[in-house]
This record gives sequence, C-alpha cells and structure tokens, in this order.
Amino acid sequence: MHVLRPHVTGGMFPCLFKLEFWSEIKASEVWIWENKKLHAFVLSGKGYQPVSRRKVLPGIDLKLIEELAEMKPHSKAVREFQQRCRA
Repeated sequence: MHVLRPHVTGGMFPCLFKLEFWSEIKASEVWIWENKKLHAFVLSGKGYQPVSRRKVLPGIDLKLIEELAEMKPHSKAVREFQQRCRA
C-alpha cells in the first residue's frame, strides 16, 4: 500500500507524528503535500525516513507534480502532464 497524504497547515513536517498511522497499516511509502512541496517517506525498521529516491513511481518528477498542482485550470495541468509524459 502506498499513500499520498495532503497536509494543509504550515511548518516543517509538523505532521510527521501522523506517519505512525500509516506504519500501522504497513504503507511502504507515503508522500506528503505540504507548503506546495511533495515530501516522500519510506517505511524502514526505524519508522518513516525522508527519501529523495522513491520506490513508488520512481520515474515521476516530484518537482513537475508540484508545478502542475499549482496550475489553473486543472484540465490544463492534466494536458501538460500528458504532453511531458509523451516527450
């Protein structure tokens, strides 16, 4: 199981304590959207650790996702994503 968890309040990783919930259900990787950035965490023997190289969808550029998430309208973001995937 993999999780993308949006987080809407500020601060540097204030929701890390909530990662414990995901470890209970054995989510191997969690992505958190916070302050217009995606942060990836992988479950290890020591709990969740931040990672720059993801296991899930390793070919997806998180910077691209961050950019497209801010694009309006969302239909434009979808078309841009499709075009970049074809390139």
